[in-house]
Amino acid sequence: MAFLGYKAGVTHIVREVDRPGSKVNKKEVVEAVTIVETPPLVVVGIVGYVKTPRGLRTFKTVFAEHISDECKRHFYKNWHKSMKKAFTKYCKKWQDDIGKKQLEKDFSSTEKYCQVIHIIAHTQMCLLPLPEEGTLDGEPGKGYKGATKKVPRKTHLGFRKVACIGAWHSARVAFSVAQAGQKGYHHRTEINKKMYKIGEGYLIKDGKLIKNNASTDYDLSDKSINPLGGFVHYGEVTNDFIMLKGCVVGTKKQVLTIRKSLRVQTKQRALEKIDLKFIDNTSKIGHRRFQTMEEKRAFIGPLKKDCIGTRRSIGGVTVFQISGRSPVLPRKRSTDIPQPPIVLVILQGLFSLATASPFLCHLSFCPGALSLLSSGT
Repeated sequence: MAFLGYKAGVTHIVREVDRPGSKVNKKEVVEAVTIVETPPLVVVGIVGYVKTPRGLRTFKTVFAEHISDECKRHFYKNWHKSMKKAFTKYCKKWQDDIGKKQLEKDFSSTEKYCQVIHIIAHTQMCLLPLPEEGTLDGEPGKGYKGATKKVPRKTHLGFRKVACIGAWHSARVAFSVAQAGQKGYHHRTEINKKMYKIGEGYLIKDGKLIKNNASTDYDLSDKSINPLGGFVHYGEVTNDFIMLKGCVVGTKKQVLTIRKSLRVQTKQRALEKIDLKFIDNTSKIGHRRFQTMEEKRAFIGPLKKDCIGTRRSIGGVTVFQISGRSPVLPRKRSTDIPQPPIVLVILQGLFSLATASPFLCHLSFCPGALSLLSSGT
Protein backbone atom coordinates (compact mmCIF):
# COMPACT_ATOMS: atom_id res chain seq x y z
CA MET A 1 0.00 0.00 0.00
CA ALA A 2 1.16 3.50 -0.79
CA PHE A 3 -0.01 6.97 0.10
CA LEU A 4 0.52 10.37 -1.45
CA GLY A 5 1.72 13.49 0.32
CA TYR A 6 2.96 16.98 -0.51
CA LYS A 7 6.31 18.24 0.69
CA ALA A 8 5.74 21.39 2.76
CA GLY A 9 9.12 22.29 4.21
CA VAL A 10 11.84 21.58 6.76
CA THR A 11 12.15 22.44 10.43
CA HIS A 12 14.02 20.97 13.39
CA ILE A 13 13.12 19.15 16.60
CA VAL A 14 14.71 18.34 19.94
CA ARG A 15 14.40 14.79 21.26
CA GLU A 16 15.97 12.53 23.84
CA VAL A 17 17.99 9.61 22.46
CA ASP A 18 17.00 6.17 23.75
CA ARG A 19 19.89 4.04 22.52
CA PRO A 20 21.70 2.10 25.29
CA GLY A 21 25.44 1.86 24.67
CA SER A 22 25.60 5.07 22.64
CA LYS A 23 27.51 8.14 23.80
CA VAL A 24 24.40 10.27 23.34
CA ASN A 25 22.09 7.92 25.24
CA LYS A 26 19.64 9.84 27.48
CA LYS A 27 20.88 13.12 25.99
CA GLU A 28 19.06 15.69 23.91
CA VAL A 29 19.87 16.03 20.22
CA VAL A 30 18.70 18.47 17.55
CA GLU A 31 17.69 16.95 14.22
CA ALA A 32 16.23 18.26 10.99
CA VAL A 33 12.83 16.94 9.93
CA THR A 34 10.65 17.30 6.84
CA ILE A 35 6.92 17.99 7.05
CA VAL A 36 4.81 16.19 4.43
CA GLU A 37 1.14 17.14 4.25
CA THR A 38 -1.11 14.17 3.57
CA PRO A 39 -4.70 15.17 2.78
CA PRO A 40 -7.17 12.26 2.59
CA LEU A 41 -7.31 10.39 -0.70
CA VAL A 42 -10.57 9.67 -2.50
CA VAL A 43 -11.09 6.14 -3.86
CA VAL A 44 -12.84 6.26 -7.24
CA GLY A 45 -12.43 2.70 -8.49
CA ILE A 46 -10.99 -0.79 -8.17
CA VAL A 47 -9.09 -3.03 -10.60
CA GLY A 48 -9.11 -6.81 -10.23
CA TYR A 49 -6.22 -8.96 -11.50
CA VAL A 50 -5.94 -12.69 -12.13
CA LYS A 51 -2.69 -14.64 -12.20
CA THR A 52 -1.67 -16.14 -15.55
CA PRO A 53 1.50 -17.88 -16.77
CA ARG A 54 2.53 -14.50 -18.21
CA GLY A 55 1.87 -12.52 -15.06
CA LEU A 56 -1.08 -10.54 -13.76
CA ARG A 57 -3.84 -9.67 -16.22
CA THR A 58 -6.70 -7.24 -15.74
CA PHE A 59 -10.02 -8.96 -15.09
CA LYS A 60 -12.50 -6.21 -14.17
CA THR A 61 -12.39 -2.46 -13.58
CA VAL A 62 -15.20 -0.78 -11.67
CA PHE A 63 -15.44 2.98 -11.14
CA ALA A 64 -17.44 4.81 -8.49
CA GLU A 65 -20.25 7.26 -8.99
CA HIS A 66 -18.52 10.16 -7.22
CA ILE A 67 -15.89 11.14 -9.81
CA SER A 68 -15.10 14.82 -9.44
CA ASP A 69 -13.43 17.15 -11.91
CA GLU A 70 -10.20 16.83 -9.91
CA CYS A 71 -10.06 13.21 -11.03
CA LYS A 72 -11.42 13.66 -14.56
CA ARG A 73 -8.87 16.29 -15.51
CA HIS A 74 -6.09 13.67 -15.28
CA PHE A 75 -7.67 11.69 -18.14
CA TYR A 76 -7.33 14.64 -20.53
CA LYS A 77 -4.35 16.21 -22.19
CA ASN A 78 -6.02 19.64 -22.51
CA TRP A 79 -8.71 19.83 -19.87
CA HIS A 80 -9.66 23.47 -20.42
CA LYS A 81 -10.24 22.90 -24.17
CA SER A 82 -12.15 19.61 -23.90
CA MET A 83 -15.87 18.93 -23.64
CA LYS A 84 -15.42 17.32 -20.19
CA LYS A 85 -17.68 14.38 -21.07
CA ALA A 86 -15.63 11.65 -19.39
CA PHE A 87 -17.60 9.17 -17.22
CA THR A 88 -20.91 10.94 -17.85
CA LYS A 89 -22.56 7.76 -19.18
CA TYR A 90 -20.73 5.46 -16.78
CA CYS A 91 -21.92 7.31 -13.68
CA LYS A 92 -25.53 6.93 -14.84
CA LYS A 93 -25.23 3.16 -14.35
CA TRP A 94 -25.38 3.71 -10.59
CA GLN A 95 -28.76 5.42 -10.99
CA ASP A 96 -30.28 2.74 -13.24
CA ASP A 97 -31.56 -0.63 -11.98
CA ILE A 98 -30.06 -2.56 -14.89
CA GLY A 99 -26.73 -0.79 -14.49
CA LYS A 100 -26.64 -1.48 -10.75
CA LYS A 101 -27.18 -5.20 -11.35
CA GLN A 102 -24.29 -5.25 -13.82
CA LEU A 103 -21.99 -3.45 -11.39
CA GLU A 104 -22.94 -5.81 -8.54
CA LYS A 105 -22.19 -8.73 -10.85
CA ASP A 106 -18.76 -7.27 -11.61
CA PHE A 107 -18.09 -6.86 -7.89
CA SER A 108 -19.01 -10.45 -7.09
CA SER A 109 -16.97 -11.89 -9.96
CA THR A 110 -13.98 -9.74 -8.97
CA GLU A 111 -14.19 -11.00 -5.40
CA LYS A 112 -14.50 -14.60 -6.58
CA TYR A 113 -11.82 -14.88 -9.27
CA CYS A 114 -9.23 -12.15 -8.66
CA GLN A 115 -6.09 -12.81 -6.62
CA VAL A 116 -4.97 -9.17 -6.52
CA ILE A 117 -7.17 -6.07 -6.24
CA HIS A 118 -5.84 -2.54 -6.64
CA ILE A 119 -7.67 0.68 -5.86
CA ILE A 120 -7.73 3.84 -7.97
CA ALA A 121 -7.47 6.95 -5.81
CA HIS A 122 -6.71 10.60 -6.34
CA THR A 123 -5.52 13.44 -4.16
CA GLN A 124 -7.54 16.50 -3.22
CA MET A 125 -5.73 19.60 -4.37
CA CYS A 126 -8.63 21.77 -3.22
CA LEU A 127 -7.59 21.14 0.40
CA LEU A 128 -4.10 22.51 -0.15
CA PRO A 129 -2.84 26.11 -0.38
CA LEU A 130 -1.27 25.40 -3.77
CA PRO A 131 -2.11 27.24 -6.99
CA GLU A 132 -1.00 24.35 -9.21
CA GLU A 133 -3.42 21.64 -10.26
CA GLY A 134 -0.89 18.81 -10.31
CA THR A 135 2.78 18.00 -9.95
CA LEU A 136 5.07 15.02 -10.40
CA ASP A 137 7.38 13.44 -7.89
CA GLY A 138 11.06 13.80 -8.60
CA GLU A 139 14.00 16.04 -7.98
CA PRO A 140 14.27 19.69 -9.10
CA GLY A 141 14.52 20.05 -12.87
CA LYS A 142 17.43 21.76 -14.61
CA GLY A 143 16.37 21.27 -18.23
CA TYR A 144 18.57 20.31 -21.20
CA LYS A 145 22.24 20.70 -20.30
CA GLY A 146 25.56 20.09 -21.99
CA ALA A 147 28.06 17.41 -21.07
CA THR A 148 30.22 19.77 -18.99
CA LYS A 149 27.32 20.94 -16.84
CA LYS A 150 25.63 17.57 -16.67
CA VAL A 151 28.71 15.43 -15.90
CA PRO A 152 31.39 17.91 -14.80
CA ARG A 153 34.13 15.38 -14.00
CA LYS A 154 36.85 14.11 -16.32
CA THR A 155 39.97 12.91 -14.57
CA HIS A 156 42.47 13.09 -17.45
CA LEU A 157 43.46 15.67 -20.08
CA GLY A 158 41.01 18.42 -19.31
CA PHE A 159 37.96 19.21 -17.26
CA ARG A 160 35.83 21.34 -19.59
CA LYS A 161 35.49 19.00 -22.56
CA VAL A 162 34.57 15.56 -23.80
CA ALA A 163 37.20 14.57 -26.36
CA CYS A 164 36.96 11.02 -27.70
CA ILE A 165 33.53 9.44 -27.34
CA GLY A 166 34.66 5.94 -28.26
CA ALA A 167 36.86 3.70 -30.38
CA TRP A 168 36.50 3.03 -34.10
CA HIS A 169 35.19 -0.44 -33.37
CA SER A 170 32.88 -1.42 -31.95
CA ALA A 171 31.11 1.33 -33.85
CA ARG A 172 28.85 2.54 -31.07
CA VAL A 173 28.93 4.93 -28.17
CA ALA A 174 29.01 3.45 -24.68
CA PHE A 175 26.51 4.50 -22.06
CA SER A 176 29.30 5.73 -19.79
CA VAL A 177 30.38 8.52 -22.17
CA ALA A 178 29.27 11.96 -21.01
CA GLN A 179 26.82 13.56 -23.43
CA ALA A 180 24.28 16.35 -23.44
CA GLY A 181 20.77 15.64 -22.24
CA GLN A 182 18.29 16.06 -19.43
CA LYS A 183 19.62 17.18 -16.07
CA GLY A 184 17.43 16.96 -13.00
CA TYR A 185 13.75 16.10 -12.57
CA HIS A 186 14.64 12.42 -12.35
CA HIS A 187 12.68 9.84 -10.43
CA ARG A 188 14.27 9.10 -7.07
CA THR A 189 13.53 6.44 -4.47
CA GLU A 190 14.74 6.64 -0.88
CA ILE A 191 14.33 3.71 1.48
CA ASN A 192 14.14 3.36 5.25
CA LYS A 193 13.05 6.92 6.01
CA LYS A 194 12.30 7.21 9.71
CA MET A 195 8.90 8.59 10.70
CA TYR A 196 8.93 10.75 13.82
CA LYS A 197 5.31 11.85 14.08
CA ILE A 198 1.89 11.38 12.52
CA GLY A 199 -0.07 14.55 13.27
CA GLU A 200 -3.68 15.57 12.86
CA GLY A 201 -4.74 18.64 10.94
CA TYR A 202 -6.92 21.48 12.13
CA LEU A 203 -10.20 20.29 13.61
CA ILE A 204 -13.29 21.88 15.14
CA LYS A 205 -14.20 20.68 18.63
CA ASP A 206 -17.10 22.12 20.61
CA GLY A 207 -17.32 24.99 18.15
CA LYS A 208 -13.64 25.93 18.55
CA LEU A 209 -10.83 25.57 16.03
CA ILE A 210 -8.08 23.37 17.49
CA LYS A 211 -4.60 24.02 16.08
CA ASN A 212 -2.19 22.76 18.74
CA ASN A 213 -0.83 19.79 16.78
CA ALA A 214 2.81 20.69 17.58
CA SER A 215 2.58 20.61 21.36
CA THR A 216 4.56 18.01 23.30
CA ASP A 217 4.67 16.75 26.88
CA TYR A 218 7.57 19.12 27.52
CA ASP A 219 6.31 22.08 25.45
CA LEU A 220 2.71 22.82 26.41
CA SER A 221 2.39 26.03 24.41
CA ASP A 222 -0.59 26.25 22.08
CA LYS A 223 1.02 26.19 18.62
CA SER A 224 0.57 24.44 15.31
CA ILE A 225 3.10 22.73 13.11
CA ASN A 226 3.24 25.81 10.85
CA PRO A 227 6.10 28.26 11.45
CA LEU A 228 5.40 31.97 11.71
CA GLY A 229 4.43 33.15 8.25
CA GLY A 230 3.91 29.59 7.02
CA PHE A 231 6.31 27.37 5.13
CA VAL A 232 8.29 29.26 2.51
CA HIS A 233 6.93 28.75 -1.02
CA TYR A 234 4.18 26.48 0.32
CA GLY A 235 1.84 28.04 2.86
CA GLU A 236 0.14 26.58 5.91
CA VAL A 237 -0.37 22.89 6.65
CA THR A 238 -4.01 22.43 7.67
CA ASN A 239 -4.51 18.72 6.93
CA ASP A 240 -2.97 15.63 8.47
CA PHE A 241 0.79 15.41 8.13
CA ILE A 242 3.74 13.15 8.78
CA MET A 243 7.16 14.13 10.05
CA LEU A 244 10.15 12.38 8.44
CA LYS A 245 13.70 12.46 9.70
CA GLY A 246 16.14 14.42 7.53
CA CYS A 247 15.42 15.66 4.05
CA VAL A 248 13.44 14.07 1.25
CA VAL A 249 13.78 14.32 -2.49
CA GLY A 250 12.12 17.08 -4.48
CA THR A 251 11.21 20.70 -4.07
CA LYS A 252 8.34 22.13 -2.09
CA LYS A 253 4.85 21.27 -3.38
CA GLN A 254 6.20 18.03 -4.84
CA VAL A 255 4.01 14.94 -4.67
CA LEU A 256 5.72 12.13 -2.75
CA THR A 257 4.65 8.50 -2.81
CA ILE A 258 5.04 6.97 0.64
CA ARG A 259 4.88 3.23 1.18
CA LYS A 260 5.65 0.82 3.97
CA SER A 261 9.23 -0.40 4.19
CA LEU A 262 9.75 -3.64 2.28
CA ARG A 263 12.50 -4.81 4.61
CA VAL A 264 12.06 -5.96 8.18
CA GLN A 265 13.92 -3.58 10.49
CA THR A 266 16.00 -5.28 13.19
CA LYS A 267 18.66 -2.70 14.09
CA GLN A 268 18.51 -0.81 17.35
CA ARG A 269 18.69 2.55 15.58
CA ALA A 270 15.59 1.72 13.53
CA LEU A 271 13.58 0.35 16.47
CA GLU A 272 14.41 3.26 18.77
CA LYS A 273 11.48 4.87 20.56
CA ILE A 274 10.99 8.50 19.53
CA ASP A 275 10.13 10.99 22.25
CA LEU A 276 9.85 14.53 20.89
CA LYS A 277 10.50 17.30 23.38
CA PHE A 278 10.32 20.39 21.18
CA ILE A 279 9.24 21.29 17.64
CA ASP A 280 10.58 24.55 16.23
CA ASN A 281 8.01 27.04 14.93
CA THR A 282 10.15 30.08 14.24
CA SER A 283 9.92 31.86 10.92
CA LYS A 284 12.01 30.32 8.16
CA ILE A 285 12.91 33.81 6.95
CA GLY A 286 14.69 36.22 9.26
CA HIS A 287 16.30 35.89 12.67
CA ARG A 288 13.96 33.21 14.07
CA ARG A 289 13.32 34.77 17.46
CA PHE A 290 9.74 33.91 18.31
CA GLN A 291 7.82 30.64 18.45
CA THR A 292 4.28 32.07 18.46
CA MET A 293 2.59 35.34 17.58
CA GLU A 294 1.62 35.85 21.23
CA GLU A 295 5.28 35.70 22.22
CA LYS A 296 6.16 38.19 19.49
CA ARG A 297 3.42 40.64 20.51
CA ALA A 298 4.42 40.41 24.17
CA PHE A 299 8.03 41.29 23.31
CA ILE A 300 7.51 43.97 20.65
CA GLY A 301 4.36 45.57 22.01
CA PRO A 302 1.47 47.14 20.11
CA LEU A 303 2.12 48.05 16.49
CA LYS A 304 0.28 50.45 14.28
CA LYS A 305 -0.84 47.65 11.97
CA ASP A 306 -2.54 45.99 14.94
CA CYS A 307 -5.14 48.77 15.01
CA ILE A 308 -8.39 47.25 13.86
CA GLY A 309 -9.69 50.63 12.74
CA THR A 310 -12.37 51.08 15.37
CA ARG A 311 -12.30 54.83 15.87
CA ARG A 312 -14.82 56.11 18.34
CA SER A 313 -15.55 59.43 19.98
CA ILE A 314 -15.83 60.02 23.73
CA GLY A 315 -16.99 63.50 24.65
CA GLY A 316 -15.93 64.87 21.28
CA VAL A 317 -12.44 63.34 21.53
CA THR A 318 -11.29 60.72 18.99
CA VAL A 319 -9.63 57.59 20.38
CA PHE A 320 -8.47 54.34 18.71
CA GLN A 321 -9.16 50.88 20.08
CA ILE A 322 -6.33 48.33 19.74
CA SER A 323 -7.45 44.71 19.95
CA GLY A 324 -7.06 43.34 23.45
CA ARG A 325 -5.89 46.68 24.94
CA SER A 326 -7.37 49.85 26.32
CA PRO A 327 -7.93 52.85 24.01
CA VAL A 328 -4.56 54.47 23.28
CA LEU A 329 -2.97 56.64 20.66
CA PRO A 330 -0.57 55.08 18.13
CA ARG A 331 3.09 55.96 18.57
CA LYS A 332 3.58 57.20 15.02
CA ARG A 333 1.56 60.10 13.79
CA SER A 334 -0.66 59.62 10.79
CA THR A 335 -2.61 61.93 8.50
CA ASP A 336 -5.91 60.49 9.63
CA ILE A 337 -5.25 61.56 13.27
CA PRO A 338 -6.04 65.20 14.04
CA GLN A 339 -2.94 67.21 14.90
CA PRO A 340 -2.14 67.53 17.74
CA PRO A 341 -3.66 64.22 18.85
CA ILE A 342 -5.92 64.44 21.86
CA VAL A 343 -6.84 61.61 24.21
CA LEU A 344 -9.39 61.63 26.99
CA VAL A 345 -8.02 60.92 30.45
CA ILE A 346 -10.27 59.92 33.34
CA LEU A 347 -8.76 60.31 36.81
CA GLN A 348 -10.96 59.84 39.86
CA GLY A 349 -14.07 60.84 37.98
CA LEU A 350 -12.62 64.18 36.80
CA PHE A 351 -12.33 64.86 33.07
CA SER A 352 -9.17 66.52 31.79
CA LEU A 353 -7.77 67.05 28.32
CA ALA A 354 -4.13 66.33 27.54
CA THR A 355 -2.05 67.13 24.48
CA ALA A 356 0.30 64.33 23.40
CA SER A 357 4.00 65.15 23.08
CA PRO A 358 6.74 62.79 21.81
CA PHE A 359 7.39 61.58 25.36
CA LEU A 360 4.79 62.71 27.90
CA CYS A 361 1.29 64.08 27.90
CA HIS A 362 1.11 67.47 29.67
CA LEU A 363 -1.94 67.46 31.89
CA SER A 364 -3.81 70.58 32.89
CA PHE A 365 -3.48 70.81 36.65
CA CYS A 366 -6.50 69.66 38.59
CA PRO A 367 -7.06 68.09 42.00
CA GLY A 368 -6.92 64.33 41.83
CA ALA A 369 -4.41 64.10 38.96
CA LEU A 370 -2.13 61.38 40.31
CA SER A 371 0.19 60.51 37.45
CA LEU A 372 1.36 61.48 34.01
CA LEU A 373 0.16 59.62 30.97
CA SER A 374 2.86 58.19 28.75
CA SER A 375 2.13 58.53 25.07
CA GLY A 376 3.22 54.97 24.35
CA THR A 377 1.08 53.18 26.93
